[in-house]
Amino acid sequence: MNVQPSTPPLTVGARLRTQLRIVPVAIVVVGFLAAFLNPIQPVSDSRVSPTNPVLLLKLLGAASAWGIGLWGVLRSATMRQMLGRIPAITLLCLAGVFILAGIVSPSDSRTISVAAALILLGYLLFILATLSTIGFENFARVLLLGLAVYLFLAWGVFLLWPSFGQFHEYVDATTTVARMGGVSHPNAIAHEASTAILIALAFWRGNNCDDANRRSFYWLCTIAIVLAAVTLLATISRTAMLATAAAAVMLFFDKLYSRLGAVLAVGIAIVGLGFVGVVGLTSTDATLESLAGRVTKSGDVEELTSFTGRTDIWQEAIGWISQRPLVGYGMDSAASVMSSEAVGTHNLLLHVIFSGGIVAGALMLVLLLATLVIAFSSHQPLLRGIATYVLVSGLVEDTLLPSFPCALTLLWAAILMATQRVQSPPSQAVNSARIGR
Repeated sequence: MNVQPSTPPLTVGARLRTQLRIVPVAIVVVGFLAAFLNPIQPVSDSRVSPTNPVLLLKLLGAASAWGIGLWGVLRSATMRQMLGRIPAITLLCLAGVFILAGIVSPSDSRTISVAAALILLGYLLFILATLSTIGFENFARVLLLGLAVYLFLAWGVFLLWPSFGQFHEYVDATTTVARMGGVSHPNAIAHEASTAILIALAFWRGNNCDDANRRSFYWLCTIAIVLAAVTLLATISRTAMLATAAAAVMLFFDKLYSRLGAVLAVGIAIVGLGFVGVVGLTSTDATLESLAGRVTKSGDVEELTSFTGRTDIWQEAIGWISQRPLVGYGMDSAASVMSSEAVGTHNLLLHVIFSGGIVAGALMLVLLLATLVIAFSSHQPLLRGIATYVLVSGLVEDTLLPSFPCALTLLWAAILMATQRVQSPPSQAVNSARIGR
């Protein structure tokens, strides 16, 4: 009688790796926390508070992202393959330029700048590990869940603590407009709401409701869309509304009459931003005054012609950039360097050049061109939507690359680094290339 050798018992580490799958669970937790916690940044005169529990949780999340990213470099052949592609190399080089810019930045913002650049690098590695472990679709689901919880928190603060949850914006010397704030600046909340709308729309349009699970997810996406849409209205962020509308058109372009119609619609949205300024500069008609009263917060034509003061902010940003064109001032430095009225550059390309100099600007220009290609050629609805939103919103907002990457930045980097992995063959573009199916 032959006796088979007994199998040695699994060690604790081996049991955890084979049965609990710690890494995928950790990726889901870190992704959720990034979408939920990273956008929380109440408007305050203080840049950093070391005793802030939310900040400590953000830093813990960033450290965890670094750990997961390094694990992926060591253990995932798929991630190492993705690291060798041009989009990933360009993004990592951009983070490297930001690190160098932070090291040589002015002393009053150096620590914040270097920390923000290192956090960005860690999250880029985390995204690569995520794509090679749980995939793009599951990553988008995790971010949507985190965004939904964030928006519920924003509404809770807004409704239950109005003295803190309302952001009163001065439109002239005596008049203010109440906007949803509290957890962050209204424009930042609007970006998160827009991202949630686009993710939910992509899943919603790809859900055929052929079983109970799909029907449940369909209704969850519907609730998320309604919640985010109401949030957009409460923040009174017209830029986010316009960018979301343009992105939604591109997300559904294959449902429209033709691709050309969608391209024209998005082109009209982009040109519309410039049209406002041109009309304001060439017309003094009473009709313009009447129109301004309907579409502006103050009723003043100058609010339209200056893009709500952005032209002055752009001039200030360009002035600061001209003093340090090669290295910039480091990430998250605009609030320390620029005037209190400006806070940021309010343009994505200026934001990157201000932070890292002309080299960073050149790298960002390459990434934006790649984003443009995705917006008009991708067969995946979510990729088209996110790319379009970044391009339109980036004209008049910083949009991407905050000190702690939020869901929009994470998704944008993911679509650049994983386009080939989530693209479907052109012949199946309309019928089968749907996020969520």
